[in-house]
Amino acid sequence: MEPGTLAVFIDASVLFAASDSARGASREIIHFAQRGQLRLVLNKFVLLETAKNLAAKRPQALPAFETI
Repeated sequence: MEPGTLAVFIDASVLFAASDSARGASREIIHFAQRGQLRLVLNKFVLLETAKNLAAKRPQALPAFETI
């Protein structure tokens, strides 16, 4: 990651959407971070909320969540 890379806080809705769809703005944010163009900032509560909501509403998206 380059010095001065933008740090972006993401909430559970971004992770939920990125896990549920391979396309779209939420997944693109993840791709930017994977390429080192952004630094994602989140906390364990975001991760827990995302996992809980995916399990309840979109369990088929849990494998994608675990890889991003």
